[in-house]
Amino acid sequence: MTHPLHLVIVDELATLTAYAPMDVRRRAEYALGRLLTKGAAVGWVVLGCVQEPSKDIIPMRGLFTYRIALGLDTRRRWTWCWATGCVTSVRWPIRSR
Repeated sequence: MTHPLHLVIVDELATLTAYAPMDVRRRAEYALGRLLTKGAAVGWVVLGCVQEPSKDIIPMRGLFTYRIALGLDTRRRWTWCWATGCVTSVRWPIRSR
């Protein structure tokens, strides 16, 4: 028996986790936390898109299995997305403007 894969896409995740009213933030953080911790076992995947990947904007960012960062313009944003130590082992991708 095959099971379907459910993909939840949240564009502008910060609008739910940082800039929404407090009751909406709590509900969103609870729902995303449950999906990110329990959902993978039963075929739920969350794709959260955000422009500012800091801990205060996305408190549950450590629960995302994969982090894909595109167009990071500062080393600080790079370290927000990747674990400590990865910065030294990966070539810094910044372009001169």
